[in-house]
Amino acid sequence: MTTTNINVEAVKDSAANLGRIMDDMSAFNALRASFPSIGNFDLAQQLQVIIDDRRNGVVAHADQLRISLDEISAALNQIATNVENIDNGNAAAILAVVADLRTRVSEDLAGLGDPAS
Repeated sequence: MTTTNINVEAVKDSAANLGRIMDDMSAFNALRASFPSIGNFDLAQQLQVIIDDRRNGVVAHADQLRISLDEISAALNQIATNVENIDNGNAAAILAVVADLRTRVSEDLAGLGDPAS
């Protein structure tokens, strides 16, 4: 029989730290503000579209990162809580939570798309 050990407090601390990474969204909130037009001629309009697209992309990625980190934090807390309350018959429930976390992280990463675009 295999035994598994986990430092529940360390997992909870890690979850809390992950959850706080994106607490300060002020830089991204500043990007949400309307910026003045850079001009009314054709090249300026084309450049404005590119700038707006990139700015909106950065803000969207930051929002998605915050959501992902919050979900990971919640899942780690759930895992730690389950481990605290576990008996031999509840191992499958923990495996399901971990599998769900892996799926969510994979989906979130896939949803971010190519950062170079």
